[in-house]
Amino acid sequence: MARTISIIGNDGSGKSTFVQRYATRWTAAGVRVVRRPYYDSIVRSLLRRPVERLAGVSGRKMGREHSESDPARRDEGRSAISYRRGPQAGLLLALLCVYQLCMAAESRVRDLLCLDGVLLQDRSFVDDLASTLEILRLRTPRRLVKWSARLFPIRRAIYVRAGHEVEYARIVKLDLSPQMHKRKSKRYDTMVELLETAGIPVRRINTAPRGIAPSAAPPTQVENT
Repeated sequence: MARTISIIGNDGSGKSTFVQRYATRWTAAGVRVVRRPYYDSIVRSLLRRPVERLAGVSGRKMGREHSESDPARRDEGRSAISYRRGPQAGLLLALLCVYQLCMAAESRVRDLLCLDGVLLQDRSFVDDLASTLEILRLRTPRRLVKWSARLFPIRRAIYVRAGHEVEYARIVKLDLSPQMHKRKSKRYDTMVELLETAGIPVRRINTAPRGIAPSAAPPTQVENT
């Protein structure tokens, strides 16, 4: 079975750069490398948008969740987030479980098609969950993350991080608010810790300019590039 390595990290962290760098290095060493964007998925294209429409997430990425005609609630998404609870949250989590099962099945099929060499994956279920949970306004379900870690064929993960301020400044196409980007950064830290407890080796890489360490990242586990 292929050696599947996933490059994970928030928008602007430098994932695409590292995918290209690793692919070039291994190819030069004579290793067969198959590059695959995680989001290039038939299952994702079929299931993600219907779930988002069901949850009513239009405009939420840019903090435009509430109508401009309602000044009392207009800035809710910019300061404090109100997470979903109760039956609706349970239904959305159940749909996420089905979604994860389907995505994992597709990932394993693609993994089996690459019988030798390295399957280098730009993003993974971690990135997908971090984005989806934030958009759906759900807290990070630890059991779902650990369960997903066992489902997906990941042999190793590389966590690329530069800190919220640096990463957000790098984003060319702004499709989310700085508040959402910052909350996603915190989710990534939590989810990466859960990956490690689930037994998946995670290598942490700091892509910030030298001398600048990502906030909240343990210095002993961060290496500058």
